[in-house]
Amino acid sequence: MKKWLGFLVIPFLSLAYAFQAPLLQENFTGIANKFHQIPFLFGWSILVGVYNYVLSMQLFQRYGWKPSYLQIVAFIAVMLCVLNPLIPYQESRPHLASLHVLFSMLSCVLFFALHLLFLGYLSTVDLDLYLKNQKRLTLIVVTLVLLLFCFGSINSLIECMIVIWMNIYMLRFEV
Repeated sequence: MKKWLGFLVIPFLSLAYAFQAPLLQENFTGIANKFHQIPFLFGWSILVGVYNYVLSMQLFQRYGWKPSYLQIVAFIAVMLCVLNPLIPYQESRPHLASLHVLFSMLSCVLFFALHLLFLGYLSTVDLDLYLKNQKRLTLIVVTLVLLLFCFGSINSLIECMIVIWMNIYMLRFEV
């Protein structure tokens, strides 16, 4: 079930949603506001946030990584991801726009940070597995940062890449 969701359903929903507008000019929130699809974006956020949370927790538990802050940080990341669509991005209210951007980026940064910390732990337990997956995660992070600098803002292409690559990274962790 989790592979079916991660390899097919979530990428399909993400791409179908992103292709409603030009990939490089609009982000998911802009699409939701423009086409009045806030409930869909909220549902998508719940699906992606909970899926990443569950998959991450299963991965961390499989290798015995249980730091005290793990549950709190992961729960905050999921809540930021889920609550993000409920804060409408409006140019007329810059404080809400700033909060929206903060929630959007912080949920991704927290998930990436957790996985980087996990890889740090894994380097002490299984060096081969660490080296293989560290290269993958580093490639994802570096590519996303470069794309962010190239485009100057978050767009649908970057959002789709974050979701799809993290799903593939977690599902193919041991391969």
